[in-house]
Amino acid sequence: MKYKYLKLGKLKIFEKAKKVIHIVIHIVIHILRMKPKKFTSDPINSTFRWVFHFTDGMTAVRTMDGYSKGAGAENTNKHLLLIKKLTNPILPKFSKCDLIEIFANEFGVPKEKQSVVLRLHPHKWEAYGEFQDDMFLRKYLDQFYTEYLQTGKTSAPPEPQFTVTKAVLDGELSHKVRFKSHAELREFIRSKQGKYEEGFLRSWYWKHLEIQPELEDKGTVVSYG
Repeated sequence: MKYKYLKLGKLKIFEKAKKVIHIVIHIVIHILRMKPKKFTSDPINSTFRWVFHFTDGMTAVRTMDGYSKGAGAENTNKHLLLIKKLTNPILPKFSKCDLIEIFANEFGVPKEKQSVVLRLHPHKWEAYGEFQDDMFLRKYLDQFYTEYLQTGKTSAPPEPQFTVTKAVLDGELSHKVRFKSHAELREFIRSKQGKYEEGFLRSWYWKHLEIQPELEDKGTVVSYG
């Protein structure tokens, strides 16, 4: 009889231990799921590559490469993707650098021959190729430099919510319209500012450049600062 009670006691202890272990396992799994995943870059399929040229003494290394694509899919709109990557992770390191260079990560092209997209200096920036005439990129960087040089701080621009009806998209904002030049496209966008929210106009502008790529001037460089 004594052996029977002893056996039952051990069985209860064992069952309680199993429950505790089960709870601990669930807690550990929950914590692991909450832990942010480390960004793993994809050098082959990235649209952009950048190089941080760090100020002497700021970091243990003088230069560091980065890539725009991680494990997931990239935004197919290069202009929108560029601003997203400028917001994070590029510009947060701006104060530690003498220069930041951003390149088109062209497949099969050696690094030293890849086309420059942007050069960010401490007091000015330079845009190249199809990005040199991007009015929204210009505004974004002008705001960044103005705020940073005045206050030493930066803040990401808010992304407005917008609602545009199908009738508008089929009417005056239809992508079926064709422009004779990039200047004409920019003037069209300016004429709609105040009537439609900037976030929508920015997306519409970049989308139209994809539809009419011949409008992009890819042979010049524009410097600001």
